[in-house]
Amino acid sequence: MISALSPVPTELSLPFWSAAKEHRLTVQTCTQCRKLHFPPVPSCTRCTSEALHWQDVSGQGRVITWTVTHQSYHPDLATPYAVVLIELVEQPNLLMYGNYRGALETLTVGTPVRAVYEDRPDDWTLIQWMP
Repeated sequence: MISALSPVPTELSLPFWSAAKEHRLTVQTCTQCRKLHFPPVPSCTRCTSEALHWQDVSGQGRVITWTVTHQSYHPDLATPYAVVLIELVEQPNLLMYGNYRGALETLTVGTPVRAVYEDRPDDWTLIQWMP
């Protein structure tokens, strides 16, 4: 059963969600100029090449910013919770977001984090971030 929290993969994003189910974090890389991309794009934003492929990354990064939500928008989301913007270590400005699974009082700009994977009952995997 698909819940309101389930992603709706597109042809472009399906490799990302498939890798997540295998507990791998992957982003697109341009075979011409080597720029990494997330979210996925149909052509490189640096050189316009369409020669993109998926590459696993370390799942390591640091917190750039965050917001804390105190209102419950869905029964599966206990409040308060933080949504963080992460810069991955592989490339400056390679940004990804997700829920923060550490104590909120430990959250600061620059907090080192790693990706963790939550397998959902509706057959998809959520990528979250732990200090």
